[in-house]
Amino acid sequence: MSRLDITVVPTDTTPPSVPSAPTVSVVSSSRLDVSWGASTDTESGVAGYKLYYSSTSGGTYSLLASPGNVRTYTHQGLSAGETAYYKASAYDNAGNESALSAVGSGTTTAASGNTDAELWQAAFGHPLYGIPYPTKSLPSGIQTSTTELQAPSPFGQAGWPYDPILYTPAQPSAWPSAESVGNYYVDPTHSSATDTSNTYGYPNRPRATLPTTLTLGAGAYVRVAGGTHTHGNQTWTVNGSSSAPVYLNFQGATIQFSDNGGWPFSGGHCIIDRMTGTFTGSGRRPRLELQGSYMTVRNCDFTGDGVSVGGRGISFSGSAAARREFLMVYNCSFRNFGVTPKTTSQDCHAIQPTQYTSYIWAVGNYFERINADFFQVNTSYSTAQASVGPEFNPHFVWIAGNTGFGNGEQFVDCKGSYHVTVAWNTVWWQDTYGSGSDTTNVLISNNSESEYSGPKWLFNNTIYNQSTGALVRDSGTCNDDMIYIIGNVLHTGSGGVSVAFGGQTPGSRDTLTRRRSCYVINNTINNVSNGVNPGQVGDTTNFELFMHGNLITNTSANAFWGDASNNNTLTDNLYWNSSGSVSLQGPFQSGYSASQEQYDIDPLYVDAASHDYRLQPGSPAVGQVSPHAAYDLYETWYGRSIKYDRAGNPRPALSNYTVGAYEGTV
Repeated sequence: MSRLDITVVPTDTTPPSVPSAPTVSVVSSSRLDVSWGASTDTESGVAGYKLYYSSTSGGTYSLLASPGNVRTYTHQGLSAGETAYYKASAYDNAGNESALSAVGSGTTTAASGNTDAELWQAAFGHPLYGIPYPTKSLPSGIQTSTTELQAPSPFGQAGWPYDPILYTPAQPSAWPSAESVGNYYVDPTHSSATDTSNTYGYPNRPRATLPTTLTLGAGAYVRVAGGTHTHGNQTWTVNGSSSAPVYLNFQGATIQFSDNGGWPFSGGHCIIDRMTGTFTGSGRRPRLELQGSYMTVRNCDFTGDGVSVGGRGISFSGSAAARREFLMVYNCSFRNFGVTPKTTSQDCHAIQPTQYTSYIWAVGNYFERINADFFQVNTSYSTAQASVGPEFNPHFVWIAGNTGFGNGEQFVDCKGSYHVTVAWNTVWWQDTYGSGSDTTNVLISNNSESEYSGPKWLFNNTIYNQSTGALVRDSGTCNDDMIYIIGNVLHTGSGGVSVAFGGQTPGSRDTLTRRRSCYVINNTINNVSNGVNPGQVGDTTNFELFMHGNLITNTSANAFWGDASNNNTLTDNLYWNSSGSVSLQGPFQSGYSASQEQYDIDPLYVDAASHDYRLQPGSPAVGQVSPHAAYDLYETWYGRSIKYDRAGNPRPALSNYTVGAYEGTV
């Protein structure tokens, strides 16, 4: 009689050990970094962790994140001075979850009131957005070259239907122990990772690779939790909706972009979160090609090797048949794109919206050593553009609260575009590698790139160690350019504001008299060669410069250097050199008199040597200038006031404004 041997395999019903209490590191007034200790599981093994959050110590803890087999989490979007409470758990490969750990807590810093992000929030009431998402109708009362600029846009909704910075959906309820159809979990570092009979993956049994071709439906959740993934030719379609965007979370993984390999995302309503991307190779193709509306890229880190061309960062483009609107790039870093230091121009830009795009935000980002521009608003003139009109050009663009240095070309380069705001940014040291216009921080209205260009606003920025802080230049067919340079601090370089308009004839579609106006208002300009220099204007008949309420000091050449036949109007400015007299080279408006302004008077900076250009009590600059109409114009067009100084103080402190970028005294 034969013997039957039976082996009984015990079922794992024992959860992992409880993790240690989370440790919380305070990073800023809106961010806490959370970490916790490892768990053990002697049976099926620890598969991952979950982090729970409560706004009160004795309150209900809800799931905040399930980062896979990672024991860290970055919690952003908190309020200044907010205390957050956290507990962690672990789960094993059998789906057993441990009890919650002891509590750990942290409190964000109080608002200091002196960072660009805090100033922006204080002024406009929302972190780093500044201007709320506008309606789709263009502001009324804008003089434009064609009626198309005044007509309501025929496509899309009135604004973002959800918060693109803070919106984070819950993970699929079937995770971690079962798949969820339409949702993907990828982690090649997991011991059970496989693509075999595993279409979607889940935390306890992830996919090992990224799907090459993927169509994601509304509300889809994709988690790439670990490993390094070499991007080949993935093409993903993201069909999110206004009530259920597609959410892609890459925390813990690295995407290594191959030579000349771009990753197109078509569709719309998609949030790409916490991607770490590395760029190498000789191609210049953008690495993220966003080909849909309502696209968000946030909390990501993109790094080139600084040796090869390495490609561009993010592109956003449309077509006549498929116009694109609403792009948010938030809290991302961009480093070492192209060869740095720059030995040759490779046109490697970090962010580049191009044709048929509108409603674009780049806020709270960091950049360093981009071979070309951090942000280039770009369309080039063509017969196709001339037949389409201004909808061809990027418009309604906000570039705010960004920080960075060391580009080979510009921080911002505005080519064919209109309704562009560049505000509350801090940038420096742009002129290390370039030449000519490549030595400029903000280049407004560049080249003969567009027949249609319109209002551009540069306000409340700090720009220093530059060749030119702001260069207004157009050598071609641009019409009705209105440039507003307001409340900026420009210091330590060879130039403050330079204007170089060409003398071309109006464009073929222009039915109005061409107008090129530049308004330089309430800026503080110190320690440069020429403060304001409109000395390179070819078309002097149709150009006009208005300079009002500026504080221009310590210029080694001229506080103002005009041109023989320019239309220059100077009012209520204050000029001073700590050693020597002030030089102004006209001509000026008819009837101009030095008595209309203040010459050779110490403005009483707090500490110019340390670049603190606020004013001491008794400053002759306080309450000396009438408010310029441009402040009200911005509010009329865009629905928000910009009556704040560089420190975030409301203007005016008295009945009249203070000369320069800072209102009142310390």
